[in-house]
Amino acid sequence: MQYTPLDVEEIVELEERLLAVLKEDFYTILLNLNRSEQLGNLLILLGHPELIEKNDNGYVPLTDRSIVILGESSIDANDVMKTITKFGISKDRVELHLGYKPNGFNLDALKYSINYSLVLVGPMPHSMEGKDEYTSIISRMEKEAGFPPVKRLIAGNELKITKTSIRNAIGEAFEKGIIT
Repeated sequence: MQYTPLDVEEIVELEERLLAVLKEDFYTILLNLNRSEQLGNLLILLGHPELIEKNDNGYVPLTDRSIVILGESSIDANDVMKTITKFGISKDRVELHLGYKPNGFNLDALKYSINYSLVLVGPMPHSMEGKDEYTSIISRMEKEAGFPPVKRLIAGNELKITKTSIRNAIGEAFEKGIIT
């Protein structure tokens, strides 16, 4: 596309048209830029890259979104929910995929999604659909760009979903500003 600089009147007209588009579709535009990994470029062009802070794997933290819990639980779903809601987190923000094989869960739905703040993981098989070339889906989420922060639920020296491991993980996530 060949570019011809605009005069002042054309700039004013463009500004009005752009403001109308942005007012109507700004959220969708930001989502599309984020999904295509161009949001950072836009902010650099605007001279404000500091407006987003990415974590080490390229994920833009969204602290008020859903928390996903994956894996075999040693406590029932009601106890999991009670433990989390004691922190003031709404049940609506929690997705439980309990079971040694959390079948039907689409791991790729987490990647670059604006719907998730944190993934808590317990015991599950190493060899599962979605692990790709990684040793497990946990390793994939921890190492591949675009996934929300992942916290392993540990009791003793092993992966285990317990009230204490959940309390510790949620408390740490609050302290680090991962969730609100």
